[in-house]
Amino acid sequence: MVLFARAFLISSGHESLIFLVNILSIIGIIMLFDVIPFWGITYTVGWLFGIVYIGSKLMDWWEVPVYCVIGLLFLYVKFSNKF
Repeated sequence: MVLFARAFLISSGHESLIFLVNILSIIGIIMLFDVIPFWGITYTVGWLFGIVYIGSKLMDWWEVPVYCVIGLLFLYVKFSNKF
């Protein structure tokens, strides 16, 4: 979805709004992590691998580390609550 929004903004001449779309996407994933309490550890690890593998091709250079930090923080919270 973000990729389509970015393509639309570029084609309509609003390149400056792409940063806002990226920030809203990051806020959305944080909210998703917050409302899904039973999201498993293996699912999150798979999501992180997907972000690293596919995200480097579809995202800006700064988005991949931000998503990885968010995922690793979520894993840290999951592991600290389990043990």
